[in-house]
Amino acid sequence: MLMATKPAHASPKLGFILAAVAMFCSMGSGCFLLPIKAIEPANGMNTTGIPPKKGGKGKKSDTTEERAKRSDDPPTAADYQNLDFVDSTPPSVFMLLISGVLSFCILGILLVIFLMKVRSGGGFTQPKKPQSNREDDRPRSGRRPPDRVPPPPRDDSRRREEDDRRRREDKSRERSPRRKNEKSRSGHDRDRDRDRDHSRRENEKSRSPRQSQQKSLERRRDDRDRSRSDKDRDRSRSRKEREDRERKRSRKEREDRERERSRKEREDRSRKEREDRERERSSKEREERSRKEREDRSRKEREDRSRKEREERSRKDREDRERDRSRKEREDRDRDKSRSEDRKRTRSRQDRPKSRQDRSRSIEDRPRSRSRH
Repeated sequence: MLMATKPAHASPKLGFILAAVAMFCSMGSGCFLLPIKAIEPANGMNTTGIPPKKGGKGKKSDTTEERAKRSDDPPTAADYQNLDFVDSTPPSVFMLLISGVLSFCILGILLVIFLMKVRSGGGFTQPKKPQSNREDDRPRSGRRPPDRVPPPPRDDSRRREEDDRRRREDKSRERSPRRKNEKSRSGHDRDRDRDRDHSRRENEKSRSPRQSQQKSLERRRDDRDRSRSDKDRDRSRSRKEREDRERKRSRKEREDRERERSRKEREDRSRKEREDRERERSSKEREERSRKEREDRSRKEREDRSRKEREERSRKDREDRERDRSRKEREDRDRDKSRSEDRKRTRSRQDRPKSRQDRSRSIEDRPRSRSRH
């Protein structure tokens, strides 16, 4: 707690962080204390060999000699068994837990207090600004916001009127387009105007009311001149910016036209290539189709020719066979006829009586008849 509260005098953020760390440390130590329990030694039997009574209480009245003896001698198993908190949390751990819980609660309250302080001081993201009344801490631009304008002096009415007029001028200047275009001005111009306003305020403090009034008139003229020069500068800057925008726009349009033209050229080229590919593919398909048709026609012609040749050959073979068969039949008929005639002739000769002349003739004719057969 001291670690958390001591640095809080310098910084509530540091106190908040240290209080959170201390709170988590106390919570962690309490979590570590919870599982602690009293245990008995490994030899559960005492020196006499009699098992000790579990949960038994010791003697109510111990003599001084026994206490001295117990303090001199190391504790035995019986002494451990006579304890009331064997296998339970010891009283010292309870005390530590109570102190841990109390410190946790106190640190939580401190944490809430520091959090409220930090939020009231601006939060964790905004750094705290040291308060000082030095002259350098004032804004150099001369345009103070309405809530930070110092009150006018009570003893000088002229100074009060001058301050009111200056405040009105500042408000009108803040509403003017020059204030709106101040961000577009260069850093060198802003620094120069700040230095000029600062030196003007320093000089006004050291002058009398009459001189300050005269100085205010001069300052008004200077403001008019400066506003005129600022207007000229803003006009020239706006003209340059407009020219730059026009150049950028023209360059962008030219680039867009170039991109569009290149895109159209790519599309035309791709379209032509696609048409050429389509034309080539169609021509190849036509050629392939015509080639297939020619091949089919030639194949059909060959097949027809071969079929006709086969038919012609078969017809000729059939005619030859028919002719041979008819010739053979004719020869067979002639042979049968000649045989029948020979048989008839021989039969007729045999039936007729033979004379010597017939026999001789028959003998002469016999070989001829044999050769004839």
